[in-house]
Amino acid sequence: MIAISPEYNPIMLIFCSGNHERDWPGTGSFYANMDSGGECGVLAETMFYVPAENRQKFWYMTSDKLISLISTCVREAAHQYTGPFEATTHVVVGGGGSALAKFTPLRTRWSYYQDYDFGFVKLTAFNQSTLLLEYKKSRDGVVYDYFTITRDYRDILDCAVDSCSKTSMSS
Repeated sequence: MIAISPEYNPIMLIFCSGNHERDWPGTGSFYANMDSGGECGVLAETMFYVPAENRQKFWYMTSDKLISLISTCVREAAHQYTGPFEATTHVVVGGGGSALAKFTPLRTRWSYYQDYDFGFVKLTAFNQSTLLLEYKKSRDGVVYDYFTITRDYRDILDCAVDSCSKTSMSS
């Protein structure tokens, strides 16, 4: 992280814990194993800024100033997204080089779609208001899913991170 700090310091990043960061039963983990004692999460929770009210479940939510700004999601692929969503949406793609593992049989309302294959996401920012996300499978590079996120940022263009209003036009 030190190596990329000069480049990414002004950008707000949201970090997501994996099976080594939060895997001890009863600690808020989605993983039902005791692979580690959860001690790997201590580094992630202390190295990256996390609002005080969310330090125990740092991947779950934040009400920081510039989060929740997306107001429109346009989608034309096989699955139907309806937007704007009324909740924060996370797209998790990839296994960090790990082997494929089956999903849990538990199906929740908040987990919209799962794909059992190797793949990656390509993000294309067309301008300050339009972002295209494309999910491609590693075996052929074909786009299997995509959506465009658009936002009119007129309400925050004049503010710095520490001077933005807590609400925006999308609130």
